[in-house]
Amino acid sequence: MTTTTTTTNKIPIIKNENNNNNNNNNSNKIPIIKNENENDNNNNNKKKTIIKNENDNNNNNNNNNNNNNNNNNNNNNNNNNNNNWEELKLFKNKLDLKKTLFSAQSFIWKEILINETINEYVGVIGDNIIVLRYKEGSEQDIIEYKFIDSEKRINHDSELMKMKDRISILQNYFYLDLDINELFKKWRNDEINDDGDGDSGCGGGGGGGGGGGGGGGGGGGGGGDDDKKLHQLNQQFRKSSNKFLGLRLTRQNPVDCLFSFICSQNNNVSRITSLVNKLIITYGSKITDYNDIDYYKFPTLNQLSNATIQELNDLGFGYRSKYIVESCKQVIEKGGEQWLNQLKLKPHLEVQKELTTLMGVGKKVADCVSLMSMNNPNAVAIDTHIYQISKKYLPSLTKNSSSLTPKLYQDISNLWESVFGDHAGWAQTILFANELSVFKENKKNIKIKKEINNNNNNNNNNNNNNNNNNNNNNNNNNNNNNNNNNNNLKIELKNEKELKIEKENLKRKIITRSTTTTNIINDNDLNPKNKKKK
Repeated sequence: MTTTTTTTNKIPIIKNENNNNNNNNNSNKIPIIKNENENDNNNNNKKKTIIKNENDNNNNNNNNNNNNNNNNNNNNNNNNNNNNWEELKLFKNKLDLKKTLFSAQSFIWKEILINETINEYVGVIGDNIIVLRYKEGSEQDIIEYKFIDSEKRINHDSELMKMKDRISILQNYFYLDLDINELFKKWRNDEINDDGDGDSGCGGGGGGGGGGGGGGGGGGGGGGDDDKKLHQLNQQFRKSSNKFLGLRLTRQNPVDCLFSFICSQNNNVSRITSLVNKLIITYGSKITDYNDIDYYKFPTLNQLSNATIQELNDLGFGYRSKYIVESCKQVIEKGGEQWLNQLKLKPHLEVQKELTTLMGVGKKVADCVSLMSMNNPNAVAIDTHIYQISKKYLPSLTKNSSSLTPKLYQDISNLWESVFGDHAGWAQTILFANELSVFKENKKNIKIKKEINNNNNNNNNNNNNNNNNNNNNNNNNNNNNNNNNNNNLKIELKNEKELKIEKENLKRKIITRSTTTTNIINDNDLNPKNKKKK
């Protein structure tokens, strides 16, 4: 990893080790295992009488089993090869696919559930369908990908596209040349100034932060803990950072990005996604299908120039219909895609000035395009969410401010850049994503989860109670068995007593009969009291 030291805000650049491994990856061809069954078949064709003992048969069976295993291995290897997945190693430079692709930067990606452990993310970059997923067992440190062209060829090598080119496209799209861990460390811990005197160092915006949280400034001057030294925006970022570590900025095609964000005006993410996809399907060129879903390239300027206001109105674009038609004409007049690409070489404010000459493009849309397609990660696109967050820290944004004037817009932009530096737009994207409903667990979902957990606990308790009841029943059965045994014993004892009494009675009868008298003595006669009475 190398570090650029021209300015204090530069972030270490990640060395690309994927390209160094390309030749090795290309040379890792699956070995072909010779099938020895063919030799056996040839031998069988020769008509010879061969006497084999049982040991020979066992050996042949073992050889056949080995051959079958080899064939199975060959089949498995061939199946893996047919899948044509290639790998992009991240080297701990985190990339959260879901949070990045669904953070309202791009609106063309789909999430497809393959099974309980694997999700695929499918979209379009340039002329190819792109399929992304994490490699199983890699702890999300290796991305597996497919580039599918119009002929359904997967990761097809040609003169214009090799494996290193595919890796380069993904690295460029996800800003993988920048170390996200260093960026997050900076955004979480960057002190307002180095001398710890409690001053904001943020110009007018920083002064607002100090005024809004005077106790925090005083704590910083007194050498308190890190949280007291941080600007309040840093503190707010710290609260959200763990959840969004891996949310990366995207670098898109300028035409795609421009017209997508023209559709975004006064819209929610779901509706923006719907409009962008209508634009693509109606005016773009179909690439092919993947998993029974058709995918299209974003329309070129020439294709978009065929759109009419009435057609777009019929599709539901509303007042944006005129913006799309007129801005397309203006871009073509200025030089088309070449003019847009030249803006990549200009700083943020110049790009903003140029783009706002287009119909329907204000500062917010211009900054979105500058941030996500023109290499200006310091551009802060200020929408309702960012405006509300900024009001807490900027005194010029009073509660009575009903409109975002050009001066207020610039004040907010200066505030964010003073706190987060050259990549303020990336930090803003993360705090913006924290406000999106797609990444929030509403109270109803939390309540349902609690109920599920409670039900599970109750079920477990019921199962334990049932087990205890079963144990009690078993104990009762054992007790019953013991009682039965005791009763049997009592019966046996009783029988013994009766037998003894009968023997005694018989003995008495015998004795009585042996006397000279002929009277038979009953039991009453044996009672001494009765004798006395006599």
